[in-house]
Amino acid sequence: MKHFRRDIKLTEIIFATGNKDKMREIREIMADCDVHIVSMKEAGIRVDIVEDGTTFEENAKIKARAVAAHTDAIVLADDSGLEIDWLGGEPGIGKSTLSLQIALRARAIAELTGIEVVMTRDSPDIAYPDNATTIAERKKADQHQRAELIRKTDNAVLISIHQNCYPDRKPSGAQVLYAASDGSEALGTQIHDNLVAYLDPQNRRVAAPISEKIYLMREVKCPAVLVECGFLSNESECTKLKDGGYQTKLAAVIIASYLQYRQSLPQTGMVT
Repeated sequence: MKHFRRDIKLTEIIFATGNKDKMREIREIMADCDVHIVSMKEAGIRVDIVEDGTTFEENAKIKARAVAAHTDAIVLADDSGLEIDWLGGEPGIGKSTLSLQIALRARAIAELTGIEVVMTRDSPDIAYPDNATTIAERKKADQHQRAELIRKTDNAVLISIHQNCYPDRKPSGAQVLYAASDGSEALGTQIHDNLVAYLDPQNRRVAAPISEKIYLMREVKCPAVLVECGFLSNESECTKLKDGGYQTKLAAVIIASYLQYRQSLPQTGMVT
């Protein structure tokens, strides 16, 4: 950790975020400070950050240190998420954060095998349109942006990574849900069967069709699956899902399954 003398005048602070809405709020809060405030993207810093801390504080430090390695400026970071007392503080550091960690590991493994990967997002921050002000509007805009990206990707295959959470703490086990589009059932079944065989032989869940209410899976026409890696509401499974080693195993099985599926297909790109 760096220490700074009080008589040094700060001229620039870089926040370890690319979220323009968060940056707007930060600038409003610090409007009276005589300092230039920029996001990591505005500072020209592009770095993949795996937030594998077990607390919000740890993840904030991970982000700050990752960005600080690329600049001599002051770097600040935060981390936030949802903690529900009734669920014992889960989902804690966040379903989306864990899903992103697994997706980034999957991308790294996929690229080692020569697979072209397009991420619908590669950081916890999401860029929403300026006219999207409510949670519902932002959710809708984000889903539309992702669907458009997938449509523009030639020969795309969509693998959407998620975590489950349920009021009852007993349910456990990964499950893959597949869209109605051609190829989705074959890909979903391949991934699910391998997740069970290699990571959780006691899992009695089966791959299943996804609800038509899920916009992204309904709108895309390419093979598309949603991988529920496990239940954050189950204490033992939540512990595994937060472990970096287990995340790598999940990512490896997902990519290996995709490669098995792809053997009978023409060259494709993958969107996660």
